[in-house]
Amino acid sequence: MSVLEDSESDIWDESDVQGFSFDDIETKHNQVYYDALAKNIGENVETTFIPSLTSEDCSFCNRRLTDFIKYEDKSAFCSEECWISCLRSSLSDLRSGGISSWPIDMFVSLDSKRMLIKFAAETLDGDFLLKVILSIKSRLNKELFFSILLDNELGYKH
Repeated sequence: MSVLEDSESDIWDESDVQGFSFDDIETKHNQVYYDALAKNIGENVETTFIPSLTSEDCSFCNRRLTDFIKYEDKSAFCSEECWISCLRSSLSDLRSGGISSWPIDMFVSLDSKRMLIKFAAETLDGDFLLKVILSIKSRLNKELFFSILLDNELGYKH
């Protein structure tokens, strides 16, 4: 039995491959389509093209978008309700101290910043409201920041 264990343990030591790397796996879908297009402009290309469909789905609920409404720069939402749910989810994660898949930094529109302050004020937690206000302040110039802050009386008082 000892001889069998020794021969099994020597397999990795004697072979050229000392381990396994998942990065070395080749699949038929790993081909880069634009290399083939650069060589064959105007001709038919035999390479498989796999389009990205992420722009056709809502960024938050993954439902198919019926019309393209972009509430944020890099994300598309299926409705205003879905966008608001995403804002609330982001604030909830920030308040609980957990890691969020929707950090408040990703919301770049002025409307989203107004809504973030509004929703933070609804919690009636001054420390949390101040945390959101300071986060938004760090990303805006003074005039824009105060124009957004003046929209919310409770936020302005803090």
